[in-house]
Amino acid sequence: MNKKTLILCMLVLASFCLSLSAQSSVKGNAINGGTGIIVSPTARIGWEYSDLGIDFGYSFMYNDGQVNHVPAVNLSFLRKAEVGIAIDLDDNDTYWDLLFHGKFQFFRDGGSSLAMGIDGDFANRNNDSGVYLTAYLVAYYSGNFFEWPAVTSMMFGWHMLEYGEM
Repeated sequence: MNKKTLILCMLVLASFCLSLSAQSSVKGNAINGGTGIIVSPTARIGWEYSDLGIDFGYSFMYNDGQVNHVPAVNLSFLRKAEVGIAIDLDDNDTYWDLLFHGKFQFFRDGGSSLAMGIDGDFANRNNDSGVYLTAYLVAYYSGNFFEWPAVTSMMFGWHMLEYGEM
């Protein structure tokens, strides 16, 4: 590779890197890929200050010899909504779950926000399948407690089992 080609490649790479932007505050992802804590969604959106954002995630779970891999992708748009999918795979190929979620944040003011959404799971375990949905409303508040940063999240949800059973 000659020197001119190397310089051109470095300039193209540098211009690409400069065109990318990062969010100033990082919010955690739940196991299903949505913005939240472990398995509970919060009223925050992954990219609240950008018109469009995409996150890729991966969760690894180990329990008593059972290993699960959960790759996920989450798309935030319009500064108010996010959708995403993840797939839960085990080591033995005995089951997989297709996890999906959608959330719309209809109020945000400073550290407070309010959102509604749905989490879903198309489960396939040992050739037995099922559909599970949870519709929810969640409130979120961040502030200080004795000068320590504190976050409170409260969720009201309705879990529907296979084909709408409760």
